Amino acid sequence: MREVNEWYEEDGYSANLTVLEKKMKLIKKNFTQIDRRQNIEKKRNSAIEKYFAELNKTVEEAKKTLSKRPWVEEHYNTTFLKEVSVIEAWFAENVEKQSKLKLFDVKFLNIYSILIV
Repeated sequence: MREVNEWYEEDGYSANLTVLEKKMKLIKKNFTQIDRRQNIEKKRNSAIEKYFAELNKTVEEAKKTLSKRPWVEEHYNTTFLKEVSVIEAWFAENVEKQSKLKLFDVKFLNIYSILIV
């Protein structure tokens, strides 16, 4: 982008239409990438919220099952809650790591693509 700005300041005043159109396409491409990054961020945030809501819904459904079928209590307490806790910790850790990255740096975790199908 800096190159285009410098070009404009130095030689842009005398450019013909073809050159100006090429420069416009270059600028437009850069803004398209920025728009794409912003959309990814919005989708990621939406997916994170959806994930937590679905996880909470799963826990609530398990509690309902437990109240209807008391014989699953041992499995619920020893396995289900433990697994949910591991999943919550893993996801929270990854969300934390992603939040420390810059908006355009999505190398670590691209959650929205995992969750939005």
